[in-house]
Amino acid sequence: MSLSWEKHSLDGPFAVDLRRGIRARRREKGRGGHRFRYDDLKTLLGAKDRKGIHAVLNHNEDKLWQYWFKDEDGWKLQCWFKLLKDAQAEAEKPRPKPAVVPSKVEPGSYVHAAWMAPYRGRKPMVIRCQSDSTAEVISELFQKLGCATEIKTVAA
Repeated sequence: MSLSWEKHSLDGPFAVDLRRGIRARRREKGRGGHRFRYDDLKTLLGAKDRKGIHAVLNHNEDKLWQYWFKDEDGWKLQCWFKLLKDAQAEAEKPRPKPAVVPSKVEPGSYVHAAWMAPYRGRKPMVIRCQSDSTAEVISELFQKLGCATEIKTVAA
C-alpha cells in the first residue's frame, strides 16, 4: 500500500491540528534534539490511512525530515532522516502497536483518586496501601486536594 502525500499550508488546518495535538500531550523537548516547532516550519506533508495520520516535515533551523504519526494516543515523533524519500518510506512501513502486558496486581487495599473538573485526567491515580487505616488517611488527603476517591480491596 502506498500513501498519498499532500502538501499542506504551514498555517492551515492540518498544521494547526498537528501543533495542538503535540502541545496537548507532548511537552518534552524532543528526541535527539528534534521536535516540532510551529513557528519554524519549512515544509509539511500529510497522509491518512486506516491506522492513523502521517506527517513528514522539516524546519528552517532543523533541516532533517521528521516523521510524526497520530493514532488514538495522539501525535508521536517516530524518527528523522536526511532525505524526504527516506522519511516517507518509513511511513509506508507497518507500525504494529505494542502489546500491553497487564501488570500483576498484588493483594491489598488500593486508593483510586481522580481529579475532578476542570482538572480531569484520563486515568485515576492508584496507590497501594499497607493497611486499611493508611488507605483512609490517603483517601482523605486526596479528597482535600479536590479528587474523587474510592478504596478498593484486592483479595489474595
